[in-house]
Amino acid sequence: MKIMGDILTVVFDENHEAKKETKTEDSRSGNAELLNPTIFGNVANALTGAQPGWLKALNMSVSSSSDMSASGKSEQKDSLSGSITVTVVDVLANNNLVIRGEKLLTLNQGDEYIQLSGIIRSMDIGADNQVVSTKIANARITYSGQGLTHDSSKGGWANRFFLGDKWPF
Repeated sequence: MKIMGDILTVVFDENHEAKKETKTEDSRSGNAELLNPTIFGNVANALTGAQPGWLKALNMSVSSSSDMSASGKSEQKDSLSGSITVTVVDVLANNNLVIRGEKLLTLNQGDEYIQLSGIIRSMDIGADNQVVSTKIANARITYSGQGLTHDSSKGGWANRFFLGDKWPF
């Protein structure tokens, strides 16, 4: 039985995949004609030519059409492997354990930061004092970083401005 302050090793086995695809098509058309206008009480007849040439210019036809087609596709795959050592910060009445831990790795060109918290069942802890991350309830796993390697994945300032959520168009 574990008590507050005990240490466990969580083995990450996180693989997530999300896909989304949309397709929209729209087609519209319209037509309006105004033939044989009435000028000063007389019907100008474009078919018989019984109107002066300048009245023929009043015959109108308007048409329009528009086609729109759009599609979008988004795909994301994430995985996290490795391990982190965590501490039991609370033992619940049903013998479940509240765990929390963090790790800071300083590598050549930056820092990687991992935080983990959640609830595990005592029975999910192996004989080697390890538990798999997929067995953590209410898991909150944060993996972030800073430094040259992390900053290069964000793109330049122009990309972030024109492709980011602040660009209004």
